[in-house]
Amino acid sequence: MPPTDTIAYPSPRYHLILLPVDGSAAAQTPALHAAALGHATGATVAILGVIDTSAGFQFSAEGLARYERLRAEAQAAIEAASVIVRGAGVARVEHLIMDGVPQEAIIEVADEQDADLIVLGGGRAMLDDTSSEGVVIHVLRHARRPVVIVPTERKPR
Repeated sequence: MPPTDTIAYPSPRYHLILLPVDGSAAAQTPALHAAALGHATGATVAILGVIDTSAGFQFSAEGLARYERLRAEAQAAIEAASVIVRGAGVARVEHLIMDGVPQEAIIEVADEQDADLIVLGGGRAMLDDTSSEGVVIHVLRHARRPVVIVPTERKPR
C-alpha cells in the first residue's frame, strides 16, 4: 500500500451564511468573501441590514422621516451587496432587514436563522479599540457560531 502524505478532512457544509452590511464602501470586501464561500459550498447568503434604533426615535414627522431615510439606506446597502453576491454565482440570496442595536440584531438573526457562519467586515481601528465594544468585537465575543472577520483596509507596506 502506498504511503499517503495527506490527511483528508471533511470540508464544512454551510447551508446559510449571514452577511451583515452597513452601506459603507468597505462593505464590498466582506460581500466578496461571503459570495465566494456561498458559491463554493452551495450555501444561501442572507444579507442583513440593521436600522440602528439604539438612540430611539421621536414619534413626529421629523422622526418618521429619519426612520424612513435609515430604512432606505439599509435597503440600498442590502441591494448593493446582493449584486455582488449574485454576480459571484450564488443561487440563493435572502434579504433581511431589522430594527435594533446592530451588534445585538446580528446575533439574534444568526440564531433565529440558524446561520452556519457570520461574515463581517472589520477595519484595523475597530479590532484594536477595546475601550468601547463595537459591533465586530461584540459579535466575536457573543456569537454562538463561527465568525469570519474580513479586513476592510489594507495595511501599508
